[in-house]
Amino acid sequence: MPSDNEDESILNPHEGDPLGREVVDASQESEAEQEAEYYGWLRRKQAAAGERRAPLQLWLVSYSDFMTILLIFFLAMYAYTHMAKVSLLKSSSQKISYQAFADIVRRLKTNLGSNLEVISGVDKVVLQLRDKILFESGHAELTPNAMRTLEELANSIKLVEGDVIVQGHTDNIPVTGGPYRSNWELSAARAFSVIAALTQAGVVPERLSAWGFGEYRPLVANDKEDNRLQNRRIEIVILKKKGTEETKSPLF
Repeated sequence: MPSDNEDESILNPHEGDPLGREVVDASQESEAEQEAEYYGWLRRKQAAAGERRAPLQLWLVSYSDFMTILLIFFLAMYAYTHMAKVSLLKSSSQKISYQAFADIVRRLKTNLGSNLEVISGVDKVVLQLRDKILFESGHAELTPNAMRTLEELANSIKLVEGDVIVQGHTDNIPVTGGPYRSNWELSAARAFSVIAALTQAGVVPERLSAWGFGEYRPLVANDKEDNRLQNRRIEIVILKKKGTEETKSPLF
């Protein structure tokens, strides 16, 4: 049977735990210890609550993956567009061969017929244009149709290398009246009109020069009207650069 002292030790919490555990009076704990214990319990409670909510928020993982993939897709599309623009600029700056140039001009020949002739030599390509598709008789101003024709030719000339010489030629019928005193002046003025049109269409001026030959370099004798029609012409001469392919036979 327990003694009175043993009963007092059991009933008195300040004397110790019967099992040997230390019993701490809450009134003896410092305020800092109580606060640390409370917030530690609160954090454990919040962590446990977070663990319970975690399975309900798993959709955020899939959503973030989807947004990442979508961002990568748009970045790839932007890069593809940028590379396509660079490739287009490079291809537009590349020059084509003189044979390819002649093939492009051939499409114009189907519309202009005998008014356009293309002659390819070892060191040059010559485009012969009859004056009637470019000018009115005795004038050096280009007609509206001539402007469209020269614009199409300019787009082709820009694709090949080499200097461009525009030569004006007339027949041997003397010029009477008007602003031009001779066929020389008329042929030179016509050559300069063509140069202005080519420049306006985008051919760089550094490549261009104009020559006027008047009546002194005819293709055929000026003894009848058909021959004089052939001699009244504009010749656009593209000088081949060294190192390019050489076509010795005429293309047409």
